Amino acid sequence: MPDLSREKLRRVAKKLSLKTRLLLAATLWLSAMTIAAGISIPGLVRDYLISDLEVQLGHAMDEIAANLEVDDQGQLVLATRLSDPRFNQPYSGLYWQVNTKSDSLRSRSLWDKTLQTKGKDKRPHYFGANNEKLIAIKRTLFLPDVSDGVTIIIGQDEDPIDDTLESLTGELWLILGVMVLGILALIVGQVSWSLRH
Repeated sequence: MPDLSREKLRRVAKKLSLKTRLLLAATLWLSAMTIAAGISIPGLVRDYLISDLEVQLGHAMDEIAANLEVDDQGQLVLATRLSDPRFNQPYSGLYWQVNTKSDSLRSRSLWDKTLQTKGKDKRPHYFGANNEKLIAIKRTLFLPDVSDGVTIIIGQDEDPIDDTLESLTGELWLILGVMVLGILALIVGQVSWSLRH
């Protein structure tokens, strides 16, 4: 059966004119490249946006770690207000939480909630005050007045990145579609002109 199918394809190809075969090959090649670009570019942009956000979260993590103290009652406290005002806005989408075995401290943005985890992966998924999925980082450090490790978790709502990617992907496909039509028109004109001379 495969041999018969190949033979049929050869016969059909032989019946096509040179111009048609060139245009068909160009269309298939451009379509494959366009689909590959349309799929891979949003993934690369997402990786970049997440990486950039994790760097920003890391700076906030450093700020939290530098200002963590233990008061006279042995409770964890934050010595000063953090520079990003969203940590003080309830349900802002940007949260932090500090845990020890016996104590817990969290941002005002969490209000009366705590960060929740789902999944049993090596890197669990964290969810915020509105049950929104977060891009989060986690670090454990040791303070002189705390016998156990102090775990800091900081995360930001993932939805803005998803919304940005959705908008970008739509515009990307539009640009790629226009580009493909322009290139195909150029190829048609070039092939037609070449075969006449």
